[in-house]
Amino acid sequence: MRQTKIKEQIDIEVIDGNQLVGQVIDEKDTQVEKCVNAINDLPDSVDIKRVMAIKAQVDDGTYDFDANLSQVVDAMIDESADENPLAFPIFDR
Repeated sequence: MRQTKIKEQIDIEVIDGNQLVGQVIDEKDTQVEKCVNAINDLPDSVDIKRVMAIKAQVDDGTYDFDANLSQVVDAMIDESADENPLAFPIFDR
């Protein structure tokens, strides 16, 4: 009931995802090729080794979540408060 009222107030057309139709992009499309090449040419993150080491620890079951929890939460809060966050903010400003 709540969603219906919100949709009526916003007055938007809701798209049923089951009705979406994909279009195959020709591999020879130069614009697509330029975008793919630009993405492939991006340098690896400076933190990639650290991220992969943490991922390996999580996969192995040796990562100490309790010891790192406050540091992770602080980093999430800092990222959320950044003027140009990498992801959607998790806190209102």
